[in-house]
Amino acid sequence: MPAPRIRSIRVDEKKGIIQIKASGQVSIAWISNGEIVHRGKKFPINKLPAGGKYVRAELHGAGDSIVCTQPFYIP
Repeated sequence: MPAPRIRSIRVDEKKGIIQIKASGQVSIAWISNGEIVHRGKKFPINKLPAGGKYVRAELHGAGDSIVCTQPFYIP
């Protein structure tokens, strides 16, 4: 099975979301400080836990395949 493929990433500061369009993923987990803080294609920036400075996405595919983004630093 091929690994998930990220098609696009959009940061909408006005709406306060980060959105990923991808194919081949079974799930998307958003990680901050080593913990899952949200699941789904869109991350609402206001869900960043207190003290969190970044969030990154892990796209889980079939089997053991995982594709990760670089961190998005949130001031």
